Amino acid sequence: MKTHMSKRQASTRLLALCLGTSAALIVPSAALGADLGTGGTVRATIGDNGSVTSVQQVAANGATTAFSGQLPIKMTITHTGSTYSYHVENTFTQTQTVHYTDTAGTERHTTVSLQLPLVAQLGVDVPKSMTNLDAAGASITTGANGVRHVLWNMVLFTPLGSSAQDVSLTAGGSGKPIAELRATPVDPNTTAGLSAKTQDKTAEFQQEDFWAGYASGGNDGLKKLGSGVGQILDGLTKLLAGASELHAGLAGSLTGTQQAADGSTQLADGAKQLTAGLAQIHGGLSTDPTSGLTGGLALIHAGLSNDPATGLTGGLRLIHKGLAGKTGDPTSGLVPGLTAIHAGLAGDGTAANPGLTAGVQAIAGGLDQLDDPNTGLPTLLTQMTQLRGIIGQLATGMGPTGDPAHPGLLDGLSLVEQGLSAGITQLGTLDAGLYCGWNTIIVAANGQASPGAPAAGCPALPALPGVDPLTKAILVGDATTPGVALQLEGAQTALHASLQPPSVANPNTLPALVLGVQSLEAAISHPAAGTDPGGIKQILLQIGAGLDTALDVNNPTGLPAALAGVHALRVGADIAAPGAVALRDGSAGALDGAQQLSAGSAKALAGSKELYAGSGKALAGSRKLYAGSGDALNGSTQIRDGLAKLASGLRDGAKQFPQAVDGAGQIASGLGQVVPGEQQVKDGISQVLSGATGPLQDQLTQASQNAHQQIAVLNAATGLGTQAPGGTGTSYVLAQPGAISLAASTTSSGSSHTGRNAALIAIGGVIALAIGLGAGMALGRQRVSA
Repeated sequence: MKTHMSKRQASTRLLALCLGTSAALIVPSAALGADLGTGGTVRATIGDNGSVTSVQQVAANGATTAFSGQLPIKMTITHTGSTYSYHVENTFTQTQTVHYTDTAGTERHTTVSLQLPLVAQLGVDVPKSMTNLDAAGASITTGANGVRHVLWNMVLFTPLGSSAQDVSLTAGGSGKPIAELRATPVDPNTTAGLSAKTQDKTAEFQQEDFWAGYASGGNDGLKKLGSGVGQILDGLTKLLAGASELHAGLAGSLTGTQQAADGSTQLADGAKQLTAGLAQIHGGLSTDPTSGLTGGLALIHAGLSNDPATGLTGGLRLIHKGLAGKTGDPTSGLVPGLTAIHAGLAGDGTAANPGLTAGVQAIAGGLDQLDDPNTGLPTLLTQMTQLRGIIGQLATGMGPTGDPAHPGLLDGLSLVEQGLSAGITQLGTLDAGLYCGWNTIIVAANGQASPGAPAAGCPALPALPGVDPLTKAILVGDATTPGVALQLEGAQTALHASLQPPSVANPNTLPALVLGVQSLEAAISHPAAGTDPGGIKQILLQIGAGLDTALDVNNPTGLPAALAGVHALRVGADIAAPGAVALRDGSAGALDGAQQLSAGSAKALAGSKELYAGSGKALAGSRKLYAGSGDALNGSTQIRDGLAKLASGLRDGAKQFPQAVDGAGQIASGLGQVVPGEQQVKDGISQVLSGATGPLQDQLTQASQNAHQQIAVLNAATGLGTQAPGGTGTSYVLAQPGAISLAASTTSSGSSHTGRNAALIAIGGVIALAIGLGAGMALGRQRVSA
């Protein structure tokens, strides 16, 4: 951006002031060219030091009377060496309170010291005999007789001039200069030249009001802008806190998810082992007479029946026929059968052949562990139920919930994305607004028309009058002391960078933050496709469905059904274990009895009857144990399959979960970088408010009030004209003896002097006008070149 500043305004004002002052000096020249004012003339004769020696008043008709009033002007003359000094003072002063209304309509009052509005000319005739004449600030003309006429023009009232002024001249040689001071009251609002000051002050407060309006608008706009950026900053701060909490929560859940995956794998392995064990138990309890307990007990019971052809009791009746049997055939005789029964019940103490009794006892112990409420399947059921609740809460918390009062994670991320997108749009508008504000200030400071900036939506501006150097320094400034425009430019540059798409050089932008939120949403909620298990929510829902199936009380293959089967199997095992022990011991006794049967058939018959009854009970228990082990086997199979799916799902979820944790961390990190930048934008706007637009508005408002006050002071000074000593329109002359005589003189010589005096004064006014024009143009060129 380039700045252009025209300095024509200051030059024009200075030229106008010079012209006005020069014209004002011509006015009293013409007025004082005559010896009489419209209200007459008060003429005082003064001595060498300026003290008044006599005073008389000459009326407009030429009548002369004594003057007893107080002269409103005095002059003191000091002679030191070759220097003659003249101190002229307006002594008519009053203190008044002036009242005026500023542009805002506020009534204001101020006490000022007012002087009678006098303009004066001090003329000094220097004789030819005096040499090396020098009179600073005066016009000097030479008459035909060699007399030099020195003329000073004075405005003797504030704020257009000074109530007391000092001038001096130096000259060598012989002789003495003769001085004459002429003064007359004027109306500063109507007198040509002087009235330009009032018009200038009117234009000044109008211009200050114009710029104050711009400054007020800019100030209000920056306040609203600062408020909007503050709201964005608050939103980003809250978003940063939420993102940090989200990252911490997900990071904490990561460990639990991994533990759940490991635990589910262990559960699946345990379920496989349990299913294998139950399969062995169920096989051992089958009805197969060659390998199952139930089938074996059925044979035992049948062998102990009263059937004389097949039963022990009946066989004991046929002891002599059935006692020997065939070796290795448990169905051919009592002794082989009892030997096989005892071997099956007792085993050989090895892991390969533990025996029925030990197997039943082991089954009972294992079933007790499975049914243990602290460490068995009830605990697993409780843990899986708790896990299902946690997964359900996680899936529900992911959202969307459809409930604005209880939004989920996806609802929050959607709101974050919407808020960021809306913030980007608003900040884009702010970016354009900052550019338009910068453009307006530059155009206003340069005093030129602007075609606008259509790309940014900035309106075209009319030609503006420009500002003075001080205001330009405030509005524009430079690299050392940046003004409002440069500060707005810096704010726009920082804001524009934060709105750019991310790049290697500028990765941390608001669009990058939107992409991070969108990536997190996709990681959580994208649907499954092919081998892709889907987002975190999809994985949690799959795990939850598997757990629902495993925990369904109405599912015959679920964990509750398996738990019920294990419980029933444990009850049967507890009943079967003592029977198996008794059966083992009984088979031993039966074997001994069979071996001694030939010696005690009566005792064997009685024992066989008891053994028959016990085998019936054992057979019933074995049948129940067989049925229960089948149910337990089915339930264990379903548990094994469900836990395998659960373990697979949790492992897959644990693999995806770290990506969500990393994404949440990136969001929190990105927001942590955006928030300080947004804080800098807000601080920059506050600095512009406090260091530029606010003080500028105050300065412009004060300048407008000062202009209003000066206009009020000029109006009040005009009112003093009616109180002039000697009457309204009276002129005042203080002259040394021998000075130019007044029109009251009736001699031709006096008339000649009056004409000469008028000509000299008129020439002095023209010279002053030329000086004013030259000075104004020279200063104007100097300021433009600067």
